[in-house]
Amino acid sequence: MNLYEINRELNDLILSAIDGDGVIQEGFEADIDELAFRKEEKLLNCAKYIKNEQALADMIKAEEQALASRRKAIEARIEWMKKYVLSNMEAGEKVADAQAQIGTRKSEAIEIIEETLVPKELCNHIPETWKVDKTAIKKAIKSGVEVSGAKLVERLNLSIK
Repeated sequence: MNLYEINRELNDLILSAIDGDGVIQEGFEADIDELAFRKEEKLLNCAKYIKNEQALADMIKAEEQALASRRKAIEARIEWMKKYVLSNMEAGEKVADAQAQIGTRKSEAIEIIEETLVPKELCNHIPETWKVDKTAIKKAIKSGVEVSGAKLVERLNLSIK
């Protein structure tokens, strides 16, 4: 029996125990006590279920945090190793075997030196702000336009397959 049914049955029992003068008749006390006990027991069982589920959720959250911490440490080691390998390779160099292939390639990217100096026509308007449009800046610089606040930098990227 669920709590709703217990409450309804308890209410019906109390209503049936009241006589025409509004006085509770004798003989219903044991039944009322029994339903009240069942309701209390049901409520406590619900509370115990909630506590168990909360403990499980807390345990899962703690495990997620531990896993996220481990993942971040691993990613940091990967980034360090990539920089180390890249610093020991020449542009265009390739090395491969049956399990791995590594190489470098040049790329270009826009580095914003001072965002406020970039002309507004090379920015995207987002209500209340302006966001620098790196694609437009790159096109402008490649076409020979001097863009204050930005410069075209050449990078060396690592590719591992």
